[in-house]
Amino acid sequence: MIAPAAARRLCIALIAAHQKALIRDRKLGPNTLITRHLGAGAQPILIEEDTLGFDSLSLLDLILVINRYFALNETGVEDYLFLQRDLDSWASLIEQHFRMIGDAASITISTSGTTGPAKPTRHSRADHLAEVAVNRDLLAPSPDARVLSLVPPHHIYGFLWGVLLPHEAGLSVVPLDTAAPSALTRHARPGDIVLGTPFLWEKAASFDVTLPDGVTGVC
Repeated sequence: MIAPAAARRLCIALIAAHQKALIRDRKLGPNTLITRHLGAGAQPILIEEDTLGFDSLSLLDLILVINRYFALNETGVEDYLFLQRDLDSWASLIEQHFRMIGDAASITISTSGTTGPAKPTRHSRADHLAEVAVNRDLLAPSPDARVLSLVPPHHIYGFLWGVLLPHEAGLSVVPLDTAAPSALTRHARPGDIVLGTPFLWEKAASFDVTLPDGVTGVC
């Protein structure tokens, strides 16, 4: 259901979202944000206080967030998050969890909170796959199509279109959720599927982003 690279992207997004909430509450400094540590060579990204600012208590809160999202407790994998505190190990543990649990897999995604308090809702693997199958049939992507995702993968839209659909359709993903919308100009090519939101499409237009023929935009 989730490949190792996708598990890593989801971990990054969940950690960053948790950090941003702590930064807003002035419990973390902005220099600890995980996205600042990406692309810094082959060094593993350690999930600890010296790198990402998580002391023992905030680390526990983060592990609870990760556990709730993936339901890791159902295979016992969450215990190993305390022992293997680096990004790649967490991604491997999540991928292992999904291999172990198989068809019983589920994830819990919170609503955005734009119309009230954010509400967590649990979604089964079967429901996700059914929706992805419909979207795949509607798009009928070519075998060499790529998904360029401007949206975070841990929200329901980003997960369905930017994680699960590419996995099921055998498509590669270009994650651009931490890049400016103008990055589309450099990356988009004919046949690509671009995931955006009304806000992001508006920003892309303000940058005079021009896309090649044959690109499909999803909103």
